Amino acid sequence: ITDLIDQGQWLDAHRACIEILRFDPENIKIIRLKNKIESNVRKLNINAIKADLKQIIPLYKAKNYTALMDNLRLLEPYINEYKPLKVFALKVEKEYQNNINKEQEKSYQQELKSIKELINKKKFQEGIRLAEKLRIRGLHSREIHNMIVELRKKWVDYEIESNKALLSTDKWEDIILFYQGLSRISDKYPRIKSLIESTKKRSQRKRIEEKRDYIYSGLEKIKTLFQLKKYESAMIAANEILMIDPDNKKARSYEQKARILVAKLIDKELLAQMVAAYKKTKQDYKLNKKNYIKL
Repeated sequence: ITDLIDQGQWLDAHRACIEILRFDPENIKIIRLKNKIESNVRKLNINAIKADLKQIIPLYKAKNYTALMDNLRLLEPYINEYKPLKVFALKVEKEYQNNINKEQEKSYQQELKSIKELINKKKFQEGIRLAEKLRIRGLHSREIHNMIVELRKKWVDYEIESNKALLSTDKWEDIILFYQGLSRISDKYPRIKSLIESTKKRSQRKRIEEKRDYIYSGLEKIKTLFQLKKYESAMIAANEILMIDPDNKKARSYEQKARILVAKLIDKELLAQMVAAYKKTKQDYKLNKKNYIKL
């Protein structure tokens, strides 16, 4: 063991001590040699750590955090043996994280600028796509989410402004299809739903206006059908008017009255059929009792 120590073969010397202590655990001389070896190895490790730290200080001064972190990872197994190494490593890690945050913030601001430039050029789809990528990275998530919502609204407003020629016509179906297409851009924008509803009402008003004479003559026809007790025909005629003008109170009232009267007539006819069938069965029973079974 002494020869190995003199030769600087610390690992082999330490193993020899361990081997002897397995058979003679209380051998004072070997215990002292083992402690001496461990103490010397610790000193050698510390000197090596100091030398390594000295070599990586220029990296720290140059703020080359990537190379610096790579070197510190190699020294990580010895971090608890030398307190200055631990303090330095924690300091570097903190600065490294701050540097990453600064770089990310710088990149975020640059991409934010690019998004605004795209929106100013009315390239909404490209701007939103870039904003979605930025959101996935997890930076300012809430801010980016709100920005995307507003960008979608601006895109919808721009499309509406750009299609005024269509929206000022009476092409109601085309206009509604156009608004429904905008829902794919922003399905939570209240303006779209409001415009669809107002378009439907405008379309309905126009249709009522065009069919005013038809509605008037239809109501007169229904009145006549009621007088003739042709309630089913009256109900059908009322429904035809309601298809054009769902809010027509007269047509609605006629339809409800006719429906009740038709139901009563059906019940009356059904009852009459049942009574007639009973009478017929009763007469047949008297003539052909053998064909019937009593319960």
